[in-house]
Amino acid sequence: MPEGTIRLLYFFFAAATLVFLVGAWMRVQAYRRGLKDPVLNHLGARVSTFVRNAVFQAKTARKRYAGPMHLMIFWGFVVLFIGTVLVLVEYDFTLPVFDYQFLVGNTYLLYEFVLDAFGLLFLIGLVMAVSRRVRNRPEALYNKRQDVWILGGLLLLGVQGFLVESLRLAIRDPPWAVWSFAAYALSHLWQPLADATQLTLYRGVWWFHAVTFFVWYATIPFTKMQHIFTSPANIFVSSQRTTMHPGELSKPFDLQKALETGDLDIRMGAQKLEDFTWRHLLNLDACTECGRCQEVCPAYAAGRPLSPMKVVLDLRDEMHRQTNARWSGSLKAANQIPADKLGAPATEAPTASGNQLVDSVIRSQTLWSCVTCRHCMEACPVMIEHVPIIVDMRRGLVAESRIDGNMTRLLNNLANTGNAYGFPASDRDAWAGEDVPRIQDVDPEALEVLYWVGCSGSYDARNQKVSRALVQVLRAANVSFAILGKEERCNGDPARRLGEESRYQELVIQNVETLRKYNVRKVVAQCPHCFNTLRNEYRRFGIELDVVHHTQFVRDLLDAGRLKVTKTIEGATTYHDPCYLGRYNGEYAAPRQVLIQLQKGPVTEMPRNHDHSFCCGAGGSNMWFEVKEERERMSHIRIKEARATGAKRMATACPFCMTMFDDARGATGDDGFEVKDFVELVAESLA
Repeated sequence: MPEGTIRLLYFFFAAATLVFLVGAWMRVQAYRRGLKDPVLNHLGARVSTFVRNAVFQAKTARKRYAGPMHLMIFWGFVVLFIGTVLVLVEYDFTLPVFDYQFLVGNTYLLYEFVLDAFGLLFLIGLVMAVSRRVRNRPEALYNKRQDVWILGGLLLLGVQGFLVESLRLAIRDPPWAVWSFAAYALSHLWQPLADATQLTLYRGVWWFHAVTFFVWYATIPFTKMQHIFTSPANIFVSSQRTTMHPGELSKPFDLQKALETGDLDIRMGAQKLEDFTWRHLLNLDACTECGRCQEVCPAYAAGRPLSPMKVVLDLRDEMHRQTNARWSGSLKAANQIPADKLGAPATEAPTASGNQLVDSVIRSQTLWSCVTCRHCMEACPVMIEHVPIIVDMRRGLVAESRIDGNMTRLLNNLANTGNAYGFPASDRDAWAGEDVPRIQDVDPEALEVLYWVGCSGSYDARNQKVSRALVQVLRAANVSFAILGKEERCNGDPARRLGEESRYQELVIQNVETLRKYNVRKVVAQCPHCFNTLRNEYRRFGIELDVVHHTQFVRDLLDAGRLKVTKTIEGATTYHDPCYLGRYNGEYAAPRQVLIQLQKGPVTEMPRNHDHSFCCGAGGSNMWFEVKEERERMSHIRIKEARATGAKRMATACPFCMTMFDDARGATGDDGFEVKDFVELVAESLA
């Protein structure tokens, strides 16, 4: 290649790299606006998560069509990039560590074969992607102009690569050409042309390929193609499954410390982009717009004004708008929000509260629509943390007292009575009568387990039956247990998921004091929300508890031979996986293992089961308030799915699910279909 051509090539490369770096720097500056959040801890867990989800793309591969499609594009791109770098190092740089050429002999033959193979996979994956968008586009997958540029550019680069290689083989006709099998087959098209024509065509296609790459490369930071960098980075820095348990929310401040020091200048939630951590701002740019979160969102399916993907994209657009305005020198514009911003409802005028995000970028009803089921996070291939982002924005609304009467009533009930229902604390153990032991009346050291009843199990008439059934099972297995009785308070989950972090921490501090007083170590909870909070979130307050759900405890009793069932339940049972037991804590096996024993046969599964279970609609404090913008209740959708299995009953293991489905059963027609808690069926099977 002439020296002048090489210089021109590197000039274009330098110019493209400069544009790329400017775009990348703008993105980094946007993330730096967020709050500090260390990510160099737990490196082992981070590397493991990165390898599983970024390198091998475990979540991406779940989709029957889109999974293989993306894997072919990804690995094709990676291998072709590595191949290009090897050529660059081999022929364009002189490295003193190498006193020999690497791409020679059999190594070179293997190199040519591998690049052709992965180049073909790359093109096949891209054709599948185009076909999917044109012929069989999923509802959640939106077509934008930049998609044409991204997919079209990649297709063009892939085809150009084969054209350049085939022309090179046609000109040189090397003896090893067959190893580059795809390009070799294509090279036969050029053989009828004159040598000079082949050379001219080669140079033209080569330069076209180079210029196409430089332009496409320079635009990466300015399109969603930036996800090839931001998505792996986001997976590596994610807190989920690394520094935090999936069932845990961040602790934005320490209320007890603030009260002790008198320093009440604490962050109460996200009201502007700077209130998010830098990791959550990176989340926004990591989105690939694949739509998987929207596909599985129960709120979206029910017709509520929530798409998890749109929340992320609207926040991302606002972040880019402010960043671009700052770079253009218009700081005033950067702090203003356009009145016609997409997503601002006509019926909700922007407030003068100083909240720069809600109603102007994200609707308040969108935030309240979330049931925190975590299905969006489970489905997201790049580990975006939709639920923590939404809860943080809810915290901002609560801090401004922008909540309705039902939410206010819930928080007042928690403060005044220690339960979400507002019933007297003195009635908390009325369901138990006189014969259920209270921890105050027994030796705590002699207890095998503390039974944490929860608010629903204590006050709700339907769920009190579940509490009595669990007591019956514990006694049948000769388990030494007790309840806290009147000293038990709400675990705090409804307040925290609503966004009232202060009320949540007040309840935790009170409960931790009680648990320490009786030196409680092992707890069994019938409510997955109690189970999750006590197990995963109380440890941040200095107490380590061995917490098990009642499905796990009963399964262990049966396995140990301490509990024996003698009656078989009649008819088939379908099981609903509660979100806070399943997706939050990964427990799917225990209830099924027991149900199989009870009915002497397999559980009849609904189409959406295990980690794809459909939420009942009560999570995220939705049990206590109503979202009016809704086409159909989530519980109604789910109860119809359960009936469609042909099973006699639906079993669940959550008092919230029980309440929602019991109501839905009646509202959708009483045909004898039963809704029962798992432990009620166990109690019925005892001698």
